[in-house]
Amino acid sequence: EVLPLLTEGVAVAAVNGPESVVISGDEDAVRAIEETFAKGGVRTRRLRVSHAFHSARMDGMLAEFGEVLQGVEFRAPSVPVVSNVSGVVAGEELCSPEYWVRHVRETVRFADGLSTLRELGVGSFLELGPDGTLSALADGDGLPVLR
Repeated sequence: EVLPLLTEGVAVAAVNGPESVVISGDEDAVRAIEETFAKGGVRTRRLRVSHAFHSARMDGMLAEFGEVLQGVEFRAPSVPVVSNVSGVVAGEELCSPEYWVRHVRETVRFADGLSTLRELGVGSFLELGPDGTLSALADGDGLPVLR
């Protein structure tokens, strides 16, 4: 439903569930989309964030961020990690600066990641963060612990 309303200055920042998406970008354009949905009776909520992550507003810092990451020593995870970039179990790509640059800019595939985890037999989810928003999307199987 949101795709036809996107303009050049707005991107889908995250697909968190079938009825939960996040858009990001130029504030006026995001606000116009927000108002369109609110007029149609769809509940909207603005996120408290410092930057318009996962949108073109981040493009200006990507090259420098990539340079900084060249100095980071990456190691393969010792436990499986589901990528928010792809929504599937990640491998060696987690050890590259390019992956983390993409992570800043591309859509977060949280819903796909949940599906992958369920396919792997995971039934309970623990949310470590300042809010309980994402654990609620785990169909009652999520527990926020830092709220």
